[in-house]
Amino acid sequence: QEGLPDVAHAPWYAGSKRSVMELAPIWQIDGKFTNCANYPKAAKHDGEYIEIPEAELLPFILDPDNDPEIEMRGSFNIDGAIPSDLRLRICTESFRDLTVNGSTVTGFFNEKIFDEGNYAVPIAPFCRQGENSFTVKLTIAEHLKKRYGITLHFNGLLKVLEAPVLAGNFSWHGDTVTPPPETVTAGDLCTQGFRHFGGELHLKQTFDCTQEGLKAEFLTFDAAETVLAARLNGCDLGVKIWKNGSFTIPSGVLKECGNVLELTMINALGNTYQQSWNGGKEIQKPFTLPPARLETVC
Repeated sequence: QEGLPDVAHAPWYAGSKRSVMELAPIWQIDGKFTNCANYPKAAKHDGEYIEIPEAELLPFILDPDNDPEIEMRGSFNIDGAIPSDLRLRICTESFRDLTVNGSTVTGFFNEKIFDEGNYAVPIAPFCRQGENSFTVKLTIAEHLKKRYGITLHFNGLLKVLEAPVLAGNFSWHGDTVTPPPETVTAGDLCTQGFRHFGGELHLKQTFDCTQEGLKAEFLTFDAAETVLAARLNGCDLGVKIWKNGSFTIPSGVLKECGNVLELTMINALGNTYQQSWNGGKEIQKPFTLPPARLETVC
């Protein structure tokens, strides 16, 4: 092949590079984000609610052919201001009798999660500081039955429940909604309020370059499961999907003062929806903001 870059500038190159400048671990959150949360939940069976452990299947088998819906209950706390965009994300419109803190809730809008047929129900007007709860009747995994021709002998699949997900611009700690943070620190974001986050998180930091830093040819992040897209001083550096590799910094992009680095982190929806299409557990991957540095070839 012709016209390929020098091997040292290939994104998968792991040869001799040296760090010329470490970037600060503190990143500013750029704009609003939509966080997600899996709250304590229970499903009604034989007239009483049975708790559902997090990321677990129902403890009893459902029969969508004879009983196509189930009633479930969710609970969560709010510490601080109630997020104005607080909502329940529901995969389909097949739900009814939704109540929040005893009030009947009607009205929903399309919000694409997996496809255009997904919905969200605004619940902020019905919430309060402190303890909150809701109940709703849901169709039992009807999309699985339609798409994969599921019959009753697939008992594991029939235990799947499409529980709504709490969503909005907030931080999630334990079972509590708290105000969104203004900054995050390199490391495990699950411990910083993003335990069930799935989607895009936009970050930004401004830095000045040392004389050594101005020699940098690469922006390098430590290995992480998260997809990263970087933009430096208005120049798109590309997307990093794999666990290794570096972003190449074009000549002349870095400057001595006021460099603006924008980072988009994309986390898998499996971090939020913890049951896979075949009824098993979705493996939850770490949501990590890796440390960053400027490097050059030795």
